[in-house]
Amino acid sequence: MVFNLQNYIKLFQNFHNDDYKICPLGVLGMIGTHTNVIKNVQDFELLAGSPARRLGWVSKAREKLDLPPEGSGEAVCPKKGTRYVLQKNILREDS
Repeated sequence: MVFNLQNYIKLFQNFHNDDYKICPLGVLGMIGTHTNVIKNVQDFELLAGSPARRLGWVSKAREKLDLPPEGSGEAVCPKKGTRYVLQKNILREDS
């Protein structure tokens, strides 16, 4: 097969089917190797497993925060000292 744009498009169309979905990755979300992501990834979320499970949260400095995977709480980044607030399973940087 000669590689050109038309052949590439045909190959992609044959490969692409409803079994493969695109899941947006949130800002600074971290995903483990061989993780099967089946839902959207939130900002600062740490996922691993197949299917993906939330293991926790990470800061902008890529440090794991001392927060529960679900619920609410507050944490400070051990590297930068930035404060983060978890409310209703959504993490935000506190200003």
